[in-house]
Amino acid sequence: MKHILAFLGSRRWNLALDAVLLAGVCGYLFCLLFPGGAGDITSSRLEGGQYYSYVVAPNGDLVGWGADDMLSHKPGMLEYPYIARKTVLKDVKTVSVGDRATMAVDENGDLWGWGDEERLFTDKRASIYSPVYIMGDVEQAVVPNGCAAIIKADRSLWVWGGGLEPRKLMDRAERCFACAGMLFVRDLDGQIYYWNGLSDMLKVKRDASLPVSGLEIKEMSYAYSFCTQCLTEDGALYLLTWNWHQDPVEAVLTGPVRQDVASLCDSGFVTKSGELICWGWTGNEDDSVSAVKIAENVQCAENEFLYVTRDGRVHAESAISPVTLRTVSPVFRNLFLLWAAVKAVSLKARRKQGA
Repeated sequence: MKHILAFLGSRRWNLALDAVLLAGVCGYLFCLLFPGGAGDITSSRLEGGQYYSYVVAPNGDLVGWGADDMLSHKPGMLEYPYIARKTVLKDVKTVSVGDRATMAVDENGDLWGWGDEERLFTDKRASIYSPVYIMGDVEQAVVPNGCAAIIKADRSLWVWGGGLEPRKLMDRAERCFACAGMLFVRDLDGQIYYWNGLSDMLKVKRDASLPVSGLEIKEMSYAYSFCTQCLTEDGALYLLTWNWHQDPVEAVLTGPVRQDVASLCDSGFVTKSGELICWGWTGNEDDSVSAVKIAENVQCAENEFLYVTRDGRVHAESAISPVTLRTVSPVFRNLFLLWAAVKAVSLKARRKQGA
């Protein structure tokens, strides 16, 4: 026992412990500064929130990362808890991320939700920290700000939020899109209808259909202020500009502005050649907007900071992203706790030697 205490209290051993700590700090900083392509998950489907993101892995696992309280919607001990990566749900088909709530539909058509209860449920339960089953026979779910919207297997569209009971908005709904708080719905005839926020949805009636007659709309997403972008089945991109000063609201369709678009993302799009292009303000006096190329060889994107390259690697670029897909934060945290325990024993042994 004396030999062990002598070794733990030796100057050489304590210098080795300090060197291990320095190497660990350097390794952690390296992972922060050089994420190396964001690591080991491949995906072609992804969704991003303000402080957290999700990808659907090829095996159907829904993997999320970000500030831990945002990922699970559970208050953390710190204002910005360590970056966490976790498998949230399995066998996922689609996922939709809102402001403070997330919904996912699995391969069986079951709807799962977690987050702010007012967006997910009609009762006044506390925020949900992990996925809970809501209902079955669901084709699609989206989470516009302040509410939830789903299309059931019978093609009926339902919405709820703010503690209000679910109500049916329409039948024959084929697909819905959430764009900056607005809900767009394409029916089986290809016509697009919209509601501007939950208060508008509670009127139940459909707003005037959009001026997209004859266009086979495939996707819709936010482009920039007062503008929604629409992608057709043949890859043509149109811009829908809103005039909220009109009563009723006027929507003006322009385009096509591009003919080579493969998919849309928040504030941008991905071309068929793999270019990620996002809209940005030019800074001119006329408040004009231009298209800026962000990256190449992109398969799909959530926005300019989160996208998947054609080789399946997830690129995440923000304050919450670099260490997420490598899971280094929990690993380094546990290693540091182990180091601290060994260091404490060594210091105690050294003090005994000094005494």
